[in-house]
Amino acid sequence: MAKYIRPGYISVAEAAARLGVTPATIRGWGEKGRIGVVKDGARTMGVAAADINRMAVDALDSEVAYMEAEEEAVRAARAAYADGASRSAAEYAARGAASDVFAQQAIEIARRVARREENA
Repeated sequence: MAKYIRPGYISVAEAAARLGVTPATIRGWGEKGRIGVVKDGARTMGVAAADINRMAVDALDSEVAYMEAEEEAVRAARAAYADGASRSAAEYAARGAASDVFAQQAIEIARRVARREENA
């Protein structure tokens, strides 16, 4: 394991593994100032562990929010179908249940629910 100028820094490879991205992405974020980096010689870079941990938490929060929106969209589409709504009405209900960020995914979810309900 490489030694870095200051404690609290991890290798580019470890940072990439924690976030599920490539080392090139980590280096690019460092060059753009998105994460803290230190150079330890000509070929070694340390990445601020706190920045990587923050990004991992942010990614997890986003994934949880997506899953919650997806569940709400499924509930809305199923409720619309239970009330006898058409496919487009169920899509509208699913879209309204999810935030704008997830609207397209909500439509796809409603379509999957519709196919399941129609085939049941």
